[in-house]
Order: sequence, then C-alpha cells, then structure tokens
Amino acid sequence: MTSHRAVRALVVGAGLVLTLIVLPTVLNIATSAPLPGPLAWIAARPWPVLACTGFFAVVLAWVQLTYVDDVSRARRTETRGRRLADAVLLIDRGGGSWRREALVAAAAERVRSGTRATVVYGLPGSGKTTIVAQAARELIGEIKYGVALTFEGYRAEDDSGFVVSQLNGFLAGFGRDLDEAVLQQSPRAALLRRLAVELRGLGVLVLVDDLHRAAPDTRRELLDALNGVEGVRVLAASDEAPTSRLPAEGLRVPELTPNEYRELARNLAAELGLDTDLDELLDRLPDEIRSSPRSLAITLGYLRDRPLELLPTSATSDAQLVAHAMATLDPETRQVLLLAALFRGCGLTELLARSAGAPGLRDALDVLLRRALIDRVQPTVELPALVVAGLSGLGGPEAEELCEQVSDALLAEARSRVAAGSDLAGTGQVMAAAAHNLSQLEGWAQLLKLCDRSVLDALNRQGHWSAFLMLLRVGIRVADGRDEDLALELRLRLGRKLTQLGEPGEAAALVETVASRVGEGEGVAQVRLATQHGLLALTRGDAQAAKVAFERSRDLAEALGDPALLATVYKQLGHTYQALGRVRLAREAFRTAIDHAPAKSKYSWDSLVNLAMLDLRAGRTTAARERVEQAVQGMTADRYAAGLPRANLAYAEIAFADGDRARALELAREVLAGPNHDGRVTDLAASMIRRFERATDG
Repeated sequence: MTSHRAVRALVVGAGLVLTLIVLPTVLNIATSAPLPGPLAWIAARPWPVLACTGFFAVVLAWVQLTYVDDVSRARRTETRGRRLADAVLLIDRGGGSWRREALVAAAAERVRSGTRATVVYGLPGSGKTTIVAQAARELIGEIKYGVALTFEGYRAEDDSGFVVSQLNGFLAGFGRDLDEAVLQQSPRAALLRRLAVELRGLGVLVLVDDLHRAAPDTRRELLDALNGVEGVRVLAASDEAPTSRLPAEGLRVPELTPNEYRELARNLAAELGLDTDLDELLDRLPDEIRSSPRSLAITLGYLRDRPLELLPTSATSDAQLVAHAMATLDPETRQVLLLAALFRGCGLTELLARSAGAPGLRDALDVLLRRALIDRVQPTVELPALVVAGLSGLGGPEAEELCEQVSDALLAEARSRVAAGSDLAGTGQVMAAAAHNLSQLEGWAQLLKLCDRSVLDALNRQGHWSAFLMLLRVGIRVADGRDEDLALELRLRLGRKLTQLGEPGEAAALVETVASRVGEGEGVAQVRLATQHGLLALTRGDAQAAKVAFERSRDLAEALGDPALLATVYKQLGHTYQALGRVRLAREAFRTAIDHAPAKSKYSWDSLVNLAMLDLRAGRTTAARERVEQAVQGMTADRYAAGLPRANLAYAEIAFADGDRARALELAREVLAGPNHDGRVTDLAASMIRRFERATDG
C-alpha cells in the first residue's frame, strides 16, 4: 500500500507541476518576446495548449486511480500460467507423437464450431486424455487461454469445491475473481453461473479430465453454467458417454483398427528401441489388448528387455496383462510402483522426501514410464486407471509392509508437527491424498491409522478443512463394518463441520444415519448427537428447539463427567440463550464452559470471545478488550487459526465502539479476505463492513 501511495504522489505531483508551473512559465516566455520554433507555435495558441496539458494531467490521475491504486485492476495483465499451452501441460499424460488424426481433428472442430461442451469418451486405456490434449494443442493459435480441471485422486472427493477454487483462481489473474463472501454464501449452481459470467469474453478453453469421477450434479451444473457463454469452450475426457441429463456433445473413441494398432506399434517400438517382429507380436495378442492404446503400450514396454518368446500368451484381458506386467518387475521397481500409487496426486518432491531410503527411485520411475505403468512424474505422480485397478487388493507381505511404512511415516510426521505446534498444511494434503489412494488399494488397516484424532483436531483447529473433510469421508467408508464407534464419531464430526460451512442438508442426512444406529443410551455418541441436533436447529433459526437439544446434551454430558464435552455443550447453550434474549443465562453458560474447559484450550478461548461481546453490549468496553486480547494471545500460541477470525471481528466491534472506525473497517476486511473461517464468519464480516462503511461515509 505504501508503494501505491508513493506512485500516486509522484504521478499527481508531476501533473500538477506540469499544469501549474511548467506551462505558465513557457507561455510567459513565449508571449514576452517573439521566439522561433515550438515556442512561437505555443505563443499563438496558449489556451488550446493549456487545455491539452490539463487534460493530460487528468488522464495521469485517472491512470493512477484506476490501475496503480486498484490492485485488482493491476492484476489484469497477470496471465502467466493461464495460457492454453499451460493448461494442456497439466492434463497431458505423455501420449507420445502418434496421433489418431481423424479423432483429434474432429474434437478440435467441434470446439471451434459448437457452443456446447464436447466430451471425448471411451473405455479406460483408449487414449481419451491424449486426444483431448492433442486437440487442444491444435487450438493454441485460436484460443488464447486455458484452465485445466482434473478429477483424479483425492480432489474428486470434494469436486464442487475443487472446481470453484480452480476457476476462481484462474480468474484472479484477470482481476475477475469472486470475493470470499460470495464464494461462501452462494449455492454451487449459482456460484458456477457467476464464475461463467466472469469468464465471458476472455477466450478460454476449459479442459476437463476424468469428468466421470465428478459427482453427477457437479458435472451437470458445471456444463450448464459454461455452455453458450461467449468466448468459453469446454473439452472433456470421460469414461462415460453423455446422457440426456448432461448438456454435452459426445465424441466416442473406438477401439484401434488393424491399421491403427499396427501404426501405433511401429511408433512405440521406435521410441523404445525395440527390435522385434511386430507382425508376429500383433498376431499373438488378443483383440482386447492390441486394440487398446494403453494395453499395447504396456505390452511393448514389457518386451523392451525380453524376447518375444516370453510374451504371456495367457493374458487375454487388460487386467491379466497388467497383473503379469507388474509381476515380472524386479522387487525394487515393483516397490516403487506401489510407492507411486500411494503418493498419486502428490508432487515428486513429496515422494522423494518420504522415501529417501528407496534406492534407485528415479531410475525405477524411468523404467515404469517406459513401460507405460505410470503416466507421468511431474508435476504430480499419476498412474493410469488400468494399473490402479490392477494394484487394488495387492496382497503379500511386501505390499503390506510398504503401506505400513508409508502410513506410519506420515502419521509420525503429523503427530510430531502437532506436538510442536507446527502448521499441518502440507502434511495434511499429503495425508489426504495417501488416504484416498489407500482406499483404492484396499489398505484398510493402514487407512484407519491416518484417521488419528489428534491430527484431525489439529487440522480442524488450524482451518485446513479440505484435508480434514477428505480424511473424515474416507475414514467413514473404511470404518463402516470395521469400527462402528469410529464410524459414528467421524459422521458426527463431518456433520458438525458441514453445518459450520453452510451445508446443513448433507449434515442432516449424516445425523439421521447416526440416530438410526445409536439407539437409546447415555454414551458420548448420544451427547454429540443431541449437540448436532441443536446446531442444526440454530442454523435454521429455531432457538427454542436448539435449547431443548442442548439442555439434553448438557444433562448427558454431566452424567458422563467429560470436561471437553461439557465445555462444548455449555458454549453452545450460551449462544442459544443469547438468541433467546436471556443474557444472564448466556453469560453463566459461557463462564461454565471456561470452568470446564481443559486449560488453555480452544473451548476457553472461544468462550472468552463470547463473554467479551456480552461485555461490549453492556457498555464494559475495557473488560471486553481485555478478554479478547487474552483470547487472541491464547489462540495464537495454540495455533487455533480457525478461532482467530471471530476474535478479530470482536476486536473490530470494540474498535468501532471506541470511535476508531478506520481500524474497525481494516480488521473486518482482513477477516473477510483471509482463510480459515466458515460461512457464518463470512456473513458476519460482510455485514460488519457494510455497517462500518455506512457509518464512516455518514
């Protein structure tokens, strides 16, 4: 901000000097004596020159106000990483130089001429993504920008949030991104339409890989929003053909014809340096393998170091071929393949950092690339669907030992960071990816380890909710039928967080499932269930129903004598009594929450902020400030990032009450622009900003 003000002073000052000093001086000289050249010309036209110079000063001021002081407008030229060529690189899986020219040309032409999305579909391993990438390259000279959406790995679990984040991040380079308040308050379909409006006129191709992995509603709403928008085209790859409910035109990728698989085999053999009789090879292969680009590539990669006589004649399907190809790898390379599967969706740096003891890792990855058993290593490690399916349920002590080593190492790192009070952002994302991949590899016992309560608490406390939600969702699937108590606990945690994030519909469905399984009783699950009922009632504005639910959970918690449960329930009771206008009871509830809360915990910090707001409303500004300062210090020391936004909003209210409206507005804007807060905090910050601005303007 200081540099912006310096530029403003320089530009406006230059305009004033030019207008008020330089021009009058020149005119004075020019009119006092006849002068040659430009000065004589100025002397003959003093007023037009004065008007032009004044206009120039106004233009300078406008440029300064519009582009120098307005950061969002200044970002309109920040298009690095947003070119179509950049987007292609993100989905390109290294398909080589061979092309199915007719399909590539057809896909490119549909993008040029159509207004609906084009979905390239076919069987796994048929080369859909390669065709999409090659068609997009054909359009680089015609379409300037591109954005890539890849529904793979753990990102597919949170597909709607992932799509919104990617599109909004792309728009940020043009100063067209939506602010946090809009993102938090709008339903998904409306939000996608808003983002599509901001894309209008840019000239952008949206590339989508693995569209079939997205939730059906996300697919439909995304394409509904983008179809027909001026300057926006969509090209997607999917295992599934478009249906009548999906607004898209399909382009089917058929199996390879004899001419095509012979041409592909020649290209692959040349790239691999393979010297073998291709006609004999292709005659030996069943149709399912030789007509699939991926299976053919795996076959030729397998033969790179072997004579044709060792070709497995028993492999009559893709799955059998992949299983045989993996079985013939040496133990070290097979271990690296499994390691890559565990870290699929993560960067190579994460893979290297967590497998420093694996000898020859880079060499093994190179072998796997040449054999088409992995797609790429950079920017993230990726495996084809056929190989992931072949790895599912991979048994044996070798696989079990490696999965155990990886999960133990991740958990040890996360626990170490929790104990040190360090941030879990990077570790949490890697854990979320590994958890998703373990679920596909059926590593159930190891996956349950990653659902560690201390790590989940830290991710939630620090506001890393993407990883937090991912671990909860996967944990629920694994715990069902294996650890029923854990499954219920994770459902209640997920329901609570979804309620806070403004998704009460899914939260209510989770509560119904828990209620049907818990039955009658007085255990911890009953306390949490009653508390969740209260939270949902508060969300829909029914404070009386919330009071009934929270008082029941209070009675159950007191019977159990669990301090943390009691602190949680009394804090929510305080909010409920506030909503009912019973201030004295609210104050008592918050104080009781602090009394029961474990020392220096988030329960006590939150309740201190709540008491501070009651003090402020009673006119006790000094007491309010002291409580909030104590809470902020505790939250900061405890790395309770999720609680800081609400505490800073309380600070803003106190500053406003003290007459420091500029500081109050600054604090509220910082909260709205920052991370680690839920929808209710966003709503509160936005309304406070409007109120403070009206008061400041008045």
